[in-house]
Amino acid sequence: MCKPIVFLSHSSKDKERLAPFKEMLLKKTGGTIEVFLSSDGQSIPFGRNWITKIEEALNRAKLMFVFVSWNSLDSHWLFFESGYAYSKGIKVIPVGILGVDLSRVAPPVGLLQGFNINSEEGLNNVLDVINKECEHQHVLDFSRSEYDVTLGAQNRAEQDSLAYFSPVITSVEMVLKECKGDVLSALAALFESAGTCYQRDTNKVSTFGFVMELAKEDFIVTLDASVAAAAFLNLDKAIATAGIKQVAPVSLTVNFDKGIQLVSGVTRMTARLSKTAVALSTQGGLSFGGMNFELDRQMSLSFLGRSSTVTPPRARIGPARIRGEYGGNALAEMPLGELIQILFDAEVLYEDPYGPPLLQGTH
Repeated sequence: MCKPIVFLSHSSKDKERLAPFKEMLLKKTGGTIEVFLSSDGQSIPFGRNWITKIEEALNRAKLMFVFVSWNSLDSHWLFFESGYAYSKGIKVIPVGILGVDLSRVAPPVGLLQGFNINSEEGLNNVLDVINKECEHQHVLDFSRSEYDVTLGAQNRAEQDSLAYFSPVITSVEMVLKECKGDVLSALAALFESAGTCYQRDTNKVSTFGFVMELAKEDFIVTLDASVAAAAFLNLDKAIATAGIKQVAPVSLTVNFDKGIQLVSGVTRMTARLSKTAVALSTQGGLSFGGMNFELDRQMSLSFLGRSSTVTPPRARIGPARIRGEYGGNALAEMPLGELIQILFDAEVLYEDPYGPPLLQGTH
């Protein structure tokens, strides 16, 4: 008698998280099921035609869990595999992992009934579904430590990093005010010593994903969130090398992609933040980790006529942004990624359910 196949649809970028989960699942089900995970090197032996093996597994699968991470939503395979399985009458269960909330995921995946994994209870939900669909009676005994080593705490540092959110952040902008020192030359020297490709002119230094330019006595920095960690470290070193002992509070703006929205209403926003580490600032707005900030929406002008001289422009409300100041000693210590994670967890920031799928096509 063939064992029922449970197909784990996922992004290969999440393999390191899901491979140990697969092994735990096999152990807890006592070998009564077969678990197919295409990226583990076991479900599809190296050298085999992986498309054919995936199709064979899909044709034999009794149940599919679609692990919806920010990585998988940026890939077409999630929609291909889940759509194929659904068309074959296979039970398809979407599972939100690593910060993705299924309630904010657009159709078609968002229309299917599923759950998020935010604790060991989420892992036990997987076992519970297997029990119901396969008529098994496995004990629901995933522990907190097992959650931590798969989809939990060990990955929190990555989630808290700004790079983790780079698919939904269009730019990070900073203004270093009144820096009386040659930070540009110090930064160029750092790039030179590290063998980093860069460009330099009188008032500007740039490299991949990063631009810093001098405007009067202020330095204006624009960077992509994916390079934030290295950029902040380099800026700290350049500031110290330039002999600047203390930097005035850094002005900061984080602009989100058009698919990311902000909950409406100050009272609703602060209510959702009331049980988090975010506080009400004595200077007005909000505070967290040395940052005083506010949340609002980006604005743009649209012209309805053929010429701006014919029809006055109208203001258009856009996606969310964070604006504020950071007064800490080092930019590398700024907990910006952690703050953004809190805002998503509290559903203060969320993906537009009527827009394109979360992170789809942002790069």
